[in-house]
Amino acid sequence: MKPLGHPDSFHLQAAVGWLELGNFTEANEELENITPQLRAHPDVREVRWQVYAAAKKWEACVDIAAAITKLAPNRELGWIHRSYALHELIRTEE
Repeated sequence: MKPLGHPDSFHLQAAVGWLELGNFTEANEELENITPQLRAHPDVREVRWQVYAAAKKWEACVDIAAAITKLAPNRELGWIHRSYALHELIRTEE
């Protein structure tokens, strides 16, 4: 999948920056500034997963990670994120 262009890549990097500062609310706001059609991009979904994980919204994390594994099955992080979220839900065997 091709990388995001400007200004969407800027918003994605800003979201990562907010996460590094521990502010998942502002990170989510930056993700909402990305062009709606591009919010399904695996890079955006990976950061969205981190936002929801910081908020401990594990059910949503499972859904996001499942979408990543379907869009980009060769991305290891999708599988790792899914497993981690399932573990947090005490559904590790899944």
